Amino acid sequence: MKKLLSILLVVCMAVGLVAPVGAAIIPAGFIPVYTPEDLDNIRKNPASSYILMNDLDMSAWGNWEPLAANEWVWDEFEIDGWCSRFTGVFDGGGHTISNLTSEWQDASLFGWLDESALVKNLNLANVNIEGWTAGAVATLALDNSAIVNVSVTGNITGYRLAGGIVGFINAEDEVDARIYIRGCHNAANVTSYETAGGIVGEAVLWYWPTEKMIMISRSSNSGTISAIAQNNDTIYVGGIQGRGNATIVNSYNTGIVQGGGGWETYIGGITGSAHLEPYGRLINTGEVRIIGSEDKVYIGAIAGHSNGSVVYSYFSNELPAVGSSRIRVQLHSVQQLKSAELRQRSSYRGFDFNSVWQINEGVSSPTLRADNSDALADPVPQIPLWTLLPDWIQFILRNLLFGWLWFNWL
Repeated sequence: MKKLLSILLVVCMAVGLVAPVGAAIIPAGFIPVYTPEDLDNIRKNPASSYILMNDLDMSAWGNWEPLAANEWVWDEFEIDGWCSRFTGVFDGGGHTISNLTSEWQDASLFGWLDESALVKNLNLANVNIEGWTAGAVATLALDNSAIVNVSVTGNITGYRLAGGIVGFINAEDEVDARIYIRGCHNAANVTSYETAGGIVGEAVLWYWPTEKMIMISRSSNSGTISAIAQNNDTIYVGGIQGRGNATIVNSYNTGIVQGGGGWETYIGGITGSAHLEPYGRLINTGEVRIIGSEDKVYIGAIAGHSNGSVVYSYFSNELPAVGSSRIRVQLHSVQQLKSAELRQRSSYRGFDFNSVWQINEGVSSPTLRADNSDALADPVPQIPLWTLLPDWIQFILRNLLFGWLWFNWL
């Protein structure tokens, strides 16, 4: 009888009626990806849902053509031409795709993301990405797409735009587009001749102000980010964002950020140039430096240029927080910290150390906790209303009326 049962068990396993112990479970509606060939087949149906079942080594593949990109026309004001777009879900399952090489005009793993596309839980190791516009995950992220919990190492070069995660973000919907980059960490070296960022090269909101948003949250960069001009172009380079309209929250940079050689050059530890969107709860401890001439260079520990409000942000550099602004930029609790202060929890006013940040007190500056939530956004930083008053009125209120209480708590 025992022998008969054993035979039946083997037969059942062979026909798939009983899953082997330890076998990965494929979620309903997902297509499993086991091999580089399976990964390549995603281009045949870019609207479906996929899950990576194991690590992939792409070193033998050669030049990887992005899964959803073809020839396209791009200029300063519009995107035109035809291309395919990934609109499905790709769950990396915490696995790693290593040694991916992509050298195309649009160079990346996926190409274009659009219409609620989601890429998550993926590690990209030792990538070699090179093109006109380049990013490890995507060349372009469009309306309502999201990239969550992705890490990158290697080298990324975009002659026009380069980002560690995505080269270019474009919220082109006229009403309520939402694009989220959350929990992403770049350790790749990112290089461009015009615009480079540790997470995104450039982020653009069209037809604003509206209800739409681009948000980068709970993300970090430790790679070297460089933008060196070759043709006297304007240079933008930042540890998180090269330039644009993204709202950046709960993020930090520890990598070198460097640029120069442009007709104008904007260099920032977090963003090279930012527009009107608020950003905050940020840390920059990476070196921010000029390569070449200092003429027409705008450099800041947080932003090279900014017209938006900045709150609860801290840095180690002997630089102004913001290099330049066309309007009176609003700063609240934005300050340089000394070496010992960087390692003290009490230095980081406005930070959530219960669920977002963590610190090994006295040893290192804060890092981000693992994010296991399904949320895509963090609360938008708000500037206290009293900081909108003219400086001389703030001075009177602080020193003559409310004194210490106003200065420290309001």
